[in-house]
Amino acid sequence: MTPRSVVSGATFECLEIQLSPLLARALLDVHPAELGRPLVALDDIWGADAERLRNRIIDAASWAERFDLVHAMLTKRLARHSDATHRPDPVAGDAWRRIVRSGGHLPIGTLPGQYGVGRTQFWKRFREEVGLSPKQAARIVRFDRALRLLGAGAGLAEVAAEAGYSDQPHLNREFADLAGLSPGGLSPGGLRNHPSWRSRVTLHRTSGHADPPIGIPRASSLSPAHS
Repeated sequence: MTPRSVVSGATFECLEIQLSPLLARALLDVHPAELGRPLVALDDIWGADAERLRNRIIDAASWAERFDLVHAMLTKRLARHSDATHRPDPVAGDAWRRIVRSGGHLPIGTLPGQYGVGRTQFWKRFREEVGLSPKQAARIVRFDRALRLLGAGAGLAEVAAEAGYSDQPHLNREFADLAGLSPGGLSPGGLRNHPSWRSRVTLHRTSGHADPPIGIPRASSLSPAHS
């Protein structure tokens, strides 16, 4: 994995969309595993649709209008690709949801047998659908849980215990590996002092999905990257 991607500048505005990987094939018309790199321009996937959406977002008079534009585009693409060929693999989809519900603590080695498939086939189907191996997915889910706890103001010891890390040094190593920052650097106070985040404002429209993100399109370049 090469998860670190930074967007920075004196001032910029981003529109962030958090998508379940199970929606990627229908919305992006590509398997997550086929993206192949942490940053992919939406133009490379959607072609002219991406340019048209970008221009309309830039010209929009308000954030509410921008949200409506993106919501309409995603709804249109989801309806267009609602056939069986764009539906998630049932085994991989169920395994992903179980990993999410467990907070990344599900014993991964037991999963293939529970679905009656071999380990190699299970890992292949999961990676094709999610873009990560089951172990990598569980790692990202734990990291996402830790980020949410930090955002809620939890202390580092509490974050390590609640998110399932063996100790605080383990938490520190995971943050350094996945984000290139310490947990303190990704806390609300730490982010406010980071050059790339000093003028950051986050606005959300939630889709009702509980899945953590694998892709984050940003309105400034409409390029997906992982958190």
